[in-house]
Amino acid sequence: MAAGHSSMHNVPVIIFEHPSLKDHLFNEFYPKEAEPSHHFNVRVHPVLREVLVVESTIEAKHALYPRSEKEIIIDPCCGTAVMRGAHIFGRGVIGLTKGTPLGGPVSVYVDLEGLCRRGLREPYLGNKTLVANGTLKISRQALFEGGKNASGVAVVIDETFVTNPSLNNVLPEKVFAQNLPSIVCSLVLDPQPGECVLDMCAAPGGKTTHIASLMNDRGIVVALEKAKNKVQKILENARHSRLESIRAFRQQAENAVTPEADHPSGKREPPYKSGSFDRVLLDAPCSGTGQRAQVKCNHAVSYVKSFPQYQKKLFHTAVEAAEVGGTIVYSTCSLTTSENEALVAWALSSFPHLDLITQTPHLGSPGVLCHGLTEEQAAKLQRFWPSSRLAGNSNADCNTDTIGFFIAKFVKKR
Repeated sequence: MAAGHSSMHNVPVIIFEHPSLKDHLFNEFYPKEAEPSHHFNVRVHPVLREVLVVESTIEAKHALYPRSEKEIIIDPCCGTAVMRGAHIFGRGVIGLTKGTPLGGPVSVYVDLEGLCRRGLREPYLGNKTLVANGTLKISRQALFEGGKNASGVAVVIDETFVTNPSLNNVLPEKVFAQNLPSIVCSLVLDPQPGECVLDMCAAPGGKTTHIASLMNDRGIVVALEKAKNKVQKILENARHSRLESIRAFRQQAENAVTPEADHPSGKREPPYKSGSFDRVLLDAPCSGTGQRAQVKCNHAVSYVKSFPQYQKKLFHTAVEAAEVGGTIVYSTCSLTTSENEALVAWALSSFPHLDLITQTPHLGSPGVLCHGLTEEQAAKLQRFWPSSRLAGNSNADCNTDTIGFFIAKFVKKR
């Protein structure tokens, strides 16, 4: 599956925190972010009263035009970040037109094929797409000479398709920015104070910190990730949120439990004893086809098809980790039924001691009626479909203008 088109979005930014921070958050934006063309609204979610919604009060742009002949070329990863409201850091810059003055305007393009030579001085003639206009903050010399990537913000974004503000470093000890479906996922898990909870694939730690907060920081939240830098990010987020119940470890999630090990209450590091956890969250690695915004998507069909087998392996571990009577929540940010409804149908067939149960809250749509699921079973699933005003949906709101996401909830029967 391949595509070279940009996927634009105007998703309201969701923050999990107490509504008393509404005025504080609003005041943070206007001195730091507001410009004559930027207007933001901060409001309490109509259903989830502990959630604040930050959204633009002006329409997103359907078209963008270059404001300068001076070009800056960035990689697709950086381009995706720009389309989600970020400024451009030095490490994401590939090329910059010679003679561009510091403080001058630049038009920001993404190199779609990865063929732009680093340090390019001329306008790039390859396959590229315009994603923003901005102001240069680091000189060409600092960006490309000396053998190291320049640190700090290289380009401040002045205009892009996205009209929502960036929440980078905004009240980091008080709020945590998340997409609405991610918040719903932790609420569906419904962790309680004093419980032992396993977050199997936890980075960057948004759901982990939300779970610990819902538990009033009482109990044990074990967060696992394969990469050391991702574990450090989880611990950093826990420190910012002042949460002490979170334990994060570098560990293959499929090896999280074994019958011979001890319970987490008496053993600091994994693996742990099978059946130790009151609740297990498996936010599984997936094809990410529901993510927004994406500059490009060039996943091969074989890549997308590679995930279900690994997801089933992880689900086996989730079932083993949960105690009898425990809860398992499975989620992905994928749109494919093979990673979602098909896994649910397989799980119900493979584990007769699992019950599929109704979710609360349920702000999304039912699951897709496929893979042998009944209407009653599909109704217990929760799907969020990417839906945007930019895609022609004038009725899109904070519950529907989201990333694509899937949630299923099971109980391990006695």
